[in-house]
Amino acid sequence: MVVAVKAEKAKKSPHRKNKLEARKAPKQVLSALQHFDAAQAALQNDDFKTAIRHFQQASDAEPENVEYLDALGAVHAEVGQQEEAVKVLQRAVQVEPDRGFTKYMYLGQLLEGEEALHAMQRGVNVLQSAIDDEGVEEGDAELLQEQLCSALCCLAEAQMGSAGEVQEVADDCEALLLRAAQAAQSSPEPMQVLASLRVEQGRPEEALHCLRSSIATWCPSLVLDPEDGEMEGAEEDRQQPDEAKDSQVRDKPAPHLPSADKDTAAEDGQPEKLEQDIDEESDWEDEEDDDNLPSFEFRVETAKLLIELDEDNHAATQVLEMLIAEDDTVPEVWYLLGLALHGGGEFDDALNAAGEAERLVSQRRHEDPDAGETLLDIEDLKAAIQESVANIKAASGKDAEP
Repeated sequence: MVVAVKAEKAKKSPHRKNKLEARKAPKQVLSALQHFDAAQAALQNDDFKTAIRHFQQASDAEPENVEYLDALGAVHAEVGQQEEAVKVLQRAVQVEPDRGFTKYMYLGQLLEGEEALHAMQRGVNVLQSAIDDEGVEEGDAELLQEQLCSALCCLAEAQMGSAGEVQEVADDCEALLLRAAQAAQSSPEPMQVLASLRVEQGRPEEALHCLRSSIATWCPSLVLDPEDGEMEGAEEDRQQPDEAKDSQVRDKPAPHLPSADKDTAAEDGQPEKLEQDIDEESDWEDEEDDDNLPSFEFRVETAKLLIELDEDNHAATQVLEMLIAEDDTVPEVWYLLGLALHGGGEFDDALNAAGEAERLVSQRRHEDPDAGETLLDIEDLKAAIQESVANIKAASGKDAEP
């Protein structure tokens, strides 16, 4: 019996040996490009931790590859790892200072003061050099012009944010925005940034018209008066010539960006303007094309400005509802919808929106360091809505008294 057992063990030993050999087999070593591709795949699934690990390994394998450095720095920046992002992006600048504008724009957001402005200006210069290259193909040139437009708008916003008094940089910002509008005439960005500038200057009526002109490039139905087809608030446009104020939207140019050459503008009697074509008959349902929409974040800023500037909260509510239809997991959008609905007197819906914002923030409070402050803001909004309801009830009760 003992011999039989030994014989059985002897039969199994080759399998054990094979398993041990398999365990000792070296792991497959990925190339730098394979790590880069794996990182890109991880980003598609919002797996930033895995993406960073693979981008880092790709960069370690090829430390002079700027594409890998740019990608690694960008992901560090997106997840809030500021120090790591700055270190990697500055390394990318050292390796290849005259190509690739993205690293400069990220550094402009991560650094402060003059360093930030200098980085963004470098990014703009790199883009302009690429556009001026006679060898650039037509399709690439169009994309570069759009990127230049965005970069100039970012630089204008950075200048506004860094100035002690916005009036000190207003002329420079307007010149940047004019240049941006000329680079990409169909972009909504220059006019929205101009709207922000007008807000800072204390010129809300002009700000609202600039904002509506920006919205008209991607959703005309939001800013057209349903009765006469004119842009809402057209009579408030202080920048249009008098004879243009009563014209229909299709015949009417957008609000003017001030001319960079003020003397020439004065001689002509009319400043340069950003041409925009607005189709009066178009509806949002016919226009909804993700390729033509501004980014999600851009439209969040659109909604914020509408809430601040437009007494009629209908347009803000529509923009926010569009965003929620795309992604209903963003607490800020629900909070803004609560604000807009409150302003429009839709108190029950406003409370529901605030409650959804609160639920989403509470789910992530251990991941979000600002969750506590956000929850306080939501509580303030709910209290304001409830106070409005109470005031209306109290007023109704007084009216009912004999």
